[in-house]
Amino acid sequence: MKKKVRVYLGDYIFNTEKQYQDLTLKKGGYWSQFSTRGVHNLNNEKQNTLSYIEPLRLSFIDIETDKVINEFKLDIKFVDISLRSRDYKKRNAWIIGDSHIGHICRDIEYNELEYDKIRINPISKVGLTMSRFTNSDYMEFLSCLPIMADDLLIFNLGEIDMRISTHVKSLNKRIEKKDILTSILLKYIQSIKDISKNYDKNKILILRPNLPISDKRQYSETVINDYFLNSNEFDRLELNNYFHDMITSFCNSENNIQYIDNSCQYSLNGFINDDLLIENDIHMKTNKGYFDSLYEKIKDI
Repeated sequence: MKKKVRVYLGDYIFNTEKQYQDLTLKKGGYWSQFSTRGVHNLNNEKQNTLSYIEPLRLSFIDIETDKVINEFKLDIKFVDISLRSRDYKKRNAWIIGDSHIGHICRDIEYNELEYDKIRINPISKVGLTMSRFTNSDYMEFLSCLPIMADDLLIFNLGEIDMRISTHVKSLNKRIEKKDILTSILLKYIQSIKDISKNYDKNKILILRPNLPISDKRQYSETVINDYFLNSNEFDRLELNNYFHDMITSFCNSENNIQYIDNSCQYSLNGFINDDLLIENDIHMKTNKGYFDSLYEKIKDI
């Protein structure tokens, strides 16, 4: 008797990315092969931004009944030393972000982010919000990266929270948007404090997320429903500025944590310049200048 089974492989910590294969099983043994790079990478020949580096979850699902047959954690850490600069004496700057950081470096050659003093390593996790980050085992995730003393840890999260998730929560729970963002930011700040204590030999940097998108930009109805539900440009701008003010105030009171705004050069009346965005998409086009500018801000930290 044939049985149709879907085999899922997904990241265990943030649960935002997965690959799957469908198999029709008879008698005998079967192989199912997945790639920790390439297939799930925006740019497998360039920056390895979307590699699976954390423990994974393997699931087997009966396609006909949609019930889980078996599921378990592959408790293996892929600490890939090749993500570091080839120059072992050089500092590495790890940018932990959502899909935005992956798109910005999408078509940049690997060696182009190898600067004189620092190698910049963008690590992109699709759909990673501040909320998901703080509610997950972020320490375990960081332990999967080959971070060494004196490396820079840079966090670029929040655009998704301020573009859609805060607005949806406000609609569903009937709570003011700024109150929701305040709660998210307080947890985010606490997580950064925890990271700073555990990585006391590393400077911690928080990046301002991408600037909000103006309502003047034309999108398909599908994109609007998927990415801008209950959201308007005034609220998005207000929340982005509130993020800026709250994180600036927090960082000013900390010795080992610094805030960097690398977005002002892309601003058009407080919103991101439309010309920099991919057509009918929320992401920026590949932009080497973004990293050049960031390097100038971090090279002497």
